Order: sequence, then structure tokens, then C-alpha cells
Amino acid sequence: MAVSQIPTSNPFASNIWVDSDANATPEDAFTGGAKTVYMVDINNPSAEKVYAKLYDAATATVGTTAVDCLLPCAAGSAIAYSIPDGLNFATNVSMACVQEAGDGGTTAPSSTVTVKVLTN
Repeated sequence: MAVSQIPTSNPFASNIWVDSDANATPEDAFTGGAKTVYMVDINNPSAEKVYAKLYDAATATVGTTAVDCLLPCAAGSAIAYSIPDGLNFATNVSMACVQEAGDGGTTAPSSTVTVKVLTN
């Protein structure tokens, strides 16, 4: 499934990007250009810990492309990461979600994980 965009009138962030089935297949260039990420919210109903991988790239190859931001979420839980100063992505934002930490992880979650990314 593609990432959906929700425009906001919030001065903190101008868009919420929602990937309702985040997995090992990357969502490439979903922001359409350079962005600053202010929050990442992960909802993981899976039986295993998962990692949201964010890449400063127009395209990413999961397991090969170097990860710019790696965020864990425990099994059967949800977590929101706030980045008050923002994390700048100069090229674009691409994203994937896997079971292993680090650049090399490629195993998709066993359940549907939702990842929301707030940008401006």
C-alpha cells in the first residue's frame, strides 16, 4: 500500500505521512523532496520487535542502503519519537520496517505495522 498524506494546519508540522502497512518493501521518496522530520509514531501489533528505517534517499534498497534513522518498537506496543529540533533529510524521505536492527535487516514484520511521519 502506498503512503497517504494528511495536510495539517499545525505550525509544528505541515504533513502527516501514514504508511498503514509498513514492511520490508521500501516506500521510496514518499515526501516528494527534502523534508524535516519532527515525529515518528510506530504502532506494532507484531509478536516481535520491529525497526522503522528512514533513509535520506529517493530510493532505498533494504539490507544495503545505509540507514539515516533507525527507530525500534517493542512487540505488541506503540511508541512515538519526538524530534524537537527536527531531523533534516536533504534529498527525500524513504522508509521501510523490518525485524532486525542495522543496515542489513530485511525480514518483514509478521503483522501489519503502521508508521506515521510528521514533516514540514
